[in-house]
Amino acid sequence: MAEDITVVQRCGICYSELGTFSAKKENLMLSVQDYLWCARCQATLPTVRDIAGREASIEREVGSYPRSLPSWEQLDDNKEGH
Repeated sequence: MAEDITVVQRCGICYSELGTFSAKKENLMLSVQDYLWCARCQATLPTVRDIAGREASIEREVGSYPRSLPSWEQLDDNKEGH
């Protein structure tokens, strides 16, 4: 069975959400030229399509990464009082 994905349409200028729709994963096209009315910008502008929940998923993943240690240069600078 095909998985449905929720696509968020955002203004290409101010990035405010303009609408959402569902599409089957195998039929999904995020790179299309689409123009919608943006109430915030008061103009018909190009839109950006994104998958709903993608930003939150990226934040969770990045938060799960181990923290990196400071570079040796930074440690040396701190010892010298810079």
